[in-house]
Amino acid sequence: MTALEIYQSLLEFEHFLILGHECPDGDCLGSQLALASFLKRLDRSVKIYSAGPFFKPEIHNWESLFNRKLPMVEDIPPKSLMILLDCSTLDRTGLPIEEITLPLMIIDHHSSGSLQGEYSMVDAQSPSTTLLIQQIIEASGKKPNSEEANYIFFGFCTDTAFFKHLAENNLQALRSIARLAESGINPNSTYSRINGGKDLASQKLVARIIGRSNLYFFGKLIYSWEELKDHDELNLTIRDAGTVYQMLQSIQHCEIILLLKEMKDNQVSVSFRSSGDLDVGEIAHSLGGGGHAKASGCTLDGSIMEVRDLLLELFERYF
Repeated sequence: MTALEIYQSLLEFEHFLILGHECPDGDCLGSQLALASFLKRLDRSVKIYSAGPFFKPEIHNWESLFNRKLPMVEDIPPKSLMILLDCSTLDRTGLPIEEITLPLMIIDHHSSGSLQGEYSMVDAQSPSTTLLIQQIIEASGKKPNSEEANYIFFGFCTDTAFFKHLAENNLQALRSIARLAESGINPNSTYSRINGGKDLASQKLVARIIGRSNLYFFGKLIYSWEELKDHDELNLTIRDAGTVYQMLQSIQHCEIILLLKEMKDNQVSVSFRSSGDLDVGEIAHSLGGGGHAKASGCTLDGSIMEVRDLLLELFERYF
């Protein structure tokens, strides 16, 4: 559906439940916050939900804005719509959503995932889901207000590493950002929010992860991991994975970053980053996860070493 068709569909409803994926990033939360603000300007009732966790320092202080528990079915009013942002399948929300049967709208910029719902706007060419929200707002004949513009810009910057991953000759995205500038975005404060506000414990975790890093396939793949005990030993409250990726991607010949995080119940959270031609979104999707070409993730059963061996065998086919 086009942005105009999505906007016209929104007008058919009076109440909205806006959800994003679990382990949210700035694009996911920025999309939820910007769309919620716009719908409230249309005099609609809106509630936003996220399963969290809000470990990333740049989003940590937004946690209080989101509901962690879905409403009872009997408490949902008529003419309600559920909106899923920055992912395309309901199981990615991490919320117990099975009993809620509402019309569903999906707005996403990831190529992976199987589409569900009656309404969908999915554009894998868009650098962020927040830019799709901008298109919907502008299709209404309105402009994003200052608050919405800054949410949109924040999501764009987190997903493009402040323009670093922006595709060549993406004039549409740059023109969108230029229009946001008219609404009062603040690049300086956005950069400071993404790259500042870190505590010592999070940087000690960065040091541990960098210290454990290993090179594979002639230095094209860098692998590292974090353990459950790291969080307890460091008394960690926020997690600064962005600095890890930034430092490792600066290493000569690096094309792929493979970062594993030990979780409870013998599970491992896997994060992929690509600075080459390999589409890690497809790899994550084949493993039951999701993401886009440059950044993706999944969750696998097993120990860190078992998951590492499985993934290295998988990447050996590519290298």
